[in-house]
Amino acid sequence: MTSTGTVLVDTRRSALSPGELTALGWHGVLRPVLGPLMVPWGVPLGAALRWEALQLLLADVLPEAGVVADATAAWLWAGGPPPERLDVAVPRLHRAPDPGAFPLRLRDGVPPERWVLHSGALAVTNPQRTIVEVLARTPVGQREREHVRCLDLAARCGLNTRARLPDGILEGLSPRQCVSVQRQWERLRRRALDAAA
Repeated sequence: MTSTGTVLVDTRRSALSPGELTALGWHGVLRPVLGPLMVPWGVPLGAALRWEALQLLLADVLPEAGVVADATAAWLWAGGPPPERLDVAVPRLHRAPDPGAFPLRLRDGVPPERWVLHSGALAVTNPQRTIVEVLARTPVGQREREHVRCLDLAARCGLNTRARLPDGILEGLSPRQCVSVQRQWERLRRRALDAAA
């Protein structure tokens, strides 16, 4: 096992078998964070640790000008079950990612820069834009699970009491996606207000 210099343990270079790593989890020594990355039990899985995990996994495979977006950004900001693949928006698709790396799902269209946060080589949609991206791109059958994350993010951003989304936040989406996001946002907003009442 290789430590990343902090509490993250990268099991990709581990001398332990998958069974031994599983046993470490069963015995309360390590728990998974994202893909091959684990932490000791008792370490909080906050946004800073999730950000570090994404930086580590994407260090060598993030396409130039790529932005972590959609459900992966929602996981970063709100937590919950880790994604099985990482969603990355790129200026335009031109080649498939390295098949040996952690699975990436690339999509065309980087969000406007004002809705993106940067730290080191990692760029991620901010919480407000993340809500919009998730609402625009989550298939109907998976929306309930993602709506829970969106409500959490909306509460953190102070958005759950606003009648409208921030100006310009729908920039770059198709007209159909804009209508869908606005409808879903109203449902989410009503749901949040009902829960607060």
